[in-house]
Amino acid sequence: MEHRAERELLIKLINIHESLISRKSALLEALKDFHESVFEGPYAVEPNDELDILESYEEHYHWLVNNLKETNVSLESSLMHMQVMYGSAYVER
Repeated sequence: MEHRAERELLIKLINIHESLISRKSALLEALKDFHESVFEGPYAVEPNDELDILESYEEHYHWLVNNLKETNVSLESSLMHMQVMYGSAYVER
């Protein structure tokens, strides 16, 4: 691969990896905020609350968790591509 094209590809991979890390950070923050609002705040859900309220919270929670899982898969894939192309410089420590 031409040196310039290889460099451009590496820059794209790093940008993708950084955007995935930002997404993961935002999802983790959203999960933290969700937990606080559901269980700790002034509007916290009580064990006796209506089932439909609890189900709507559960749906949102699963959406956040599934997005976090997919983001982790994408992060692993991007890291794997960098490892294949550039060797041990991109091995997790």
